[in-house]
Amino acid sequence: KTYFPHFDLSPGSDQVRGHGKKVLGALGNAVKNVDNLSQAMAELSNLHAYNLRVDPVNFKLLSQCIQVVLAVHMGKDYTPEVHAAFDKFLSAVSAVLAEKYR
Repeated sequence: KTYFPHFDLSPGSDQVRGHGKKVLGALGNAVKNVDNLSQAMAELSNLHAYNLRVDPVNFKLLSQCIQVVLAVHMGKDYTPEVHAAFDKFLSAVSAVLAEKYR
């Protein structure tokens, strides 16, 4: 509730689902621009650092949550190699989003 005091946080909430779509859309954009993450995520990094003032530790926490969801849904297909690849990618995205805090 710290960052979303105006959201309906009940299960199935349209607001939570909408924000989830935004997050996954941003990750999709990051995949498409993996060779230039800093430029691709610059606007989002500025928004979170200067306007929303999100604590950058939350980027890592979200990455871990995404990993858990992937593992649950992918089951045996979520191999150590897949885990390592997603971890590397999500860590890179988290680092780029946290760049403006330094």
